[in-house]
Amino acid sequence: MPENKSENRRQNLIIFLCWLVYTAAYLARYSYNSNITLIMDDYNVSHAAAGLVTTFFFFAYGAGQIINGCFCGRYPKKQLIPIVFVISGVLNFAIYLGVDFALFKYMWLINGFAESTLWCSLILVLSQNLDDAHLSKAIIIMSSSSSIGTFIIYGLSSLFASSGHYRLTFLTSAIVLCIVAVVWLKFFRPVNAATPAKAEEKSSLDKRAKIPRSVIIIIAVLAVFAVVSSFTRDGLQTWVPSILKETYNLPDSFSLLLITVLNLLGIVGTLCASLLHKFIKNFIALTTVFFIVMTISIGLILATLNVSLWPVLLCFGIIILATFANTSVITSMAPLYLRNKINSGMIAGILDGFCYLGSTISSYGLGIVADGRGWNFVFVLFLVILTAVCVFGSVTYALTRKQIR
Repeated sequence: MPENKSENRRQNLIIFLCWLVYTAAYLARYSYNSNITLIMDDYNVSHAAAGLVTTFFFFAYGAGQIINGCFCGRYPKKQLIPIVFVISGVLNFAIYLGVDFALFKYMWLINGFAESTLWCSLILVLSQNLDDAHLSKAIIIMSSSSSIGTFIIYGLSSLFASSGHYRLTFLTSAIVLCIVAVVWLKFFRPVNAATPAKAEEKSSLDKRAKIPRSVIIIIAVLAVFAVVSSFTRDGLQTWVPSILKETYNLPDSFSLLLITVLNLLGIVGTLCASLLHKFIKNFIALTTVFFIVMTISIGLILATLNVSLWPVLLCFGIIILATFANTSVITSMAPLYLRNKINSGMIAGILDGFCYLGSTISSYGLGIVADGRGWNFVFVLFLVILTAVCVFGSVTYALTRKQIR
């Protein structure tokens, strides 16, 4: 019994540390996005120029995810997180000091590649150290890290924007990273030997010369879904404050506060994904359901964008909920539940890499579209893309439902 209690504490501590690291990482990742309208005004740059910075980040992050997904099994996890946090913290601190805007995109390129080591490594840590009883808990908790991290950084940005000192967001992010790096170094204890059950699973996985066809189908389809879901999520997260400001003449601090509150729905989204997975085991079907919800919501935004603020906010909230639900399925559920068939860190890295391919396209691409055609055309573009992916998901599920779950 004492051993069971000790093992339970150990696994819970690992879940908490992984959650804490990834939540903190979001502060340094979205410190720029959450202040993009203020930075545009401060440096007098266009939507496209401001969006190019996040495009550089997302490109480096997405490419890095795929590379690191293949090699994360070799990284010393105890030392990796502090190194990444020092790099990211220094870059955030440099922006706080007021470096030239021309350097932003190169700094965020480095930031993106550094942070690309985190998700695949943390998912691999969880896969190697948790039993089945703790795995479901870890999926929900880890999926909440992105929405909680986003909520915190947008909340801080709103607070600092209202006081006229938005650069404090970057300073705060740097300080938090330093603190979390110390916590990780002190409390993370890598396990040298897996439990007998885990050793048996690893042996079985190592002997598998060929990835099952069903797993290949799941990964391929979820990769497409990852691009579209993140294109929608990060496109809206980046530009909603600007949309609200330009369409309804809302002040920067109020726009940021609204998107902060809306991002709380991301936590609800992860819970919805976990709940629906009990009834819809097929990952393709599950994500398609959320895409249908997103498509309907975009249509409603188009119908009400220039009429009333509140229906638009409601639809934004529903879309954020659905995109976070999809992200949970794609980057957490699928990799961890398929751990007996394929390396969880590798599949998490690959799928999260495709997520950030969508993010890369969204920031700069939507900025250009908004500059040239306005926000209404942006939502028409969203509607066309989401309708296409709903059709793709439905047809794929119909053709493959007997082969995969």
